[in-house]
Amino acid sequence: MAKKKVLVIEDDSYLLDFYAEMKEEFEDDEVAMTIVDNVKSGIKEVEKSKPDLVLLDLLMPEDDGYVFLKYLNVTEKIDDIRVFVLTNLDTDEDRKRCKEFKATGYSIKSNLSHKMFKQLLLTGTDDSCLL
Repeated sequence: MAKKKVLVIEDDSYLLDFYAEMKEEFEDDEVAMTIVDNVKSGIKEVEKSKPDLVLLDLLMPEDDGYVFLKYLNVTEKIDDIRVFVLTNLDTDEDRKRCKEFKATGYSIKSNLSHKMFKQLLLTGTDDSCLL
């Protein structure tokens, strides 16, 4: 069985360490995780590996997560990729905007737990953060 391909787009060093630890934990499972620290690298990775799931930060230097969401929508790749936004932006406006860009889920980073992350990786969803 093919491994589920997960792309993480995040620039926060603490979370990058967290994701790297999780990547090691799941390397024997059916999850292949790629971690990048900017949107441009995320777009290149989508073109290269066509992930099943993207965990996306919104606030990043240079291009923000909305640039990535717009790219997926314009290229019509959003229908093939589940995108969960993990951010510090806790506004109805941001949630609405992500939903308009067809993101699947939205959660505040401080709510991210090991259990939630594991659920996202293994099943591609988490009921607590669906849009």
